[in-house]
Amino acid sequence: PAGGNGLYLVMDGEGQMLEDNFEALMANQQEEGGERKKRGGNEPSDIIKVVSCVVEEGLQPAIVFSFSRRDCEGLAQYLDRVAKFELTDDNEKT
Repeated sequence: PAGGNGLYLVMDGEGQMLEDNFEALMANQQEEGGERKKRGGNEPSDIIKVVSCVVEEGLQPAIVFSFSRRDCEGLAQYLDRVAKFELTDDNEKT
């Protein structure tokens, strides 16, 4: 979540639940009390951080959610125009 304290891999590439990681995630959420932290004006969006990590680590395909339609459109444009991430291959683009 926004302002969260890291990423937690809760399912491996073979579809197996990683219970220890899930428990750590839930414990972290309870410690933070569900409070949302505001980020500074210069700090990149959490979703941009997640997508950057996925691309840098070669973890595609991945699904990243944003529940705001406006944010989805803005982030898609940012990723396409500014970040220049190649998220599809030539076959997928046609």
